[in-house]
Amino acid sequence: MTIRKNLTPSESRAIEEKLPQLDSVVSAVLRLSPDLISVKFSPDSSIPVTSICLRDAVDVLCDVKFALFESFAHKVWFENYESESTRWVGIHFAFFCG
Repeated sequence: MTIRKNLTPSESRAIEEKLPQLDSVVSAVLRLSPDLISVKFSPDSSIPVTSICLRDAVDVLCDVKFALFESFAHKVWFENYESESTRWVGIHFAFFCG
């Protein structure tokens, strides 16, 4: 099966501009240590569990951003560089792009 090659830096930047910037969210959540948070709450509190869930949610958000980047990258690659005979592969990989 054909996979895409590297995009030009300008193509990669154009894709990155379409995606949400997660740096501030990631750095804010990573500073919140679930171990330190749990010390301040009673054993019956749901806050320590919630802090772990928040960290997991941010991990999934980063995975989703990566998947969206790859989807857009496949769309760009197969629209601009591949022959007509393999465009269906790009359509498959870019299924979730607009």
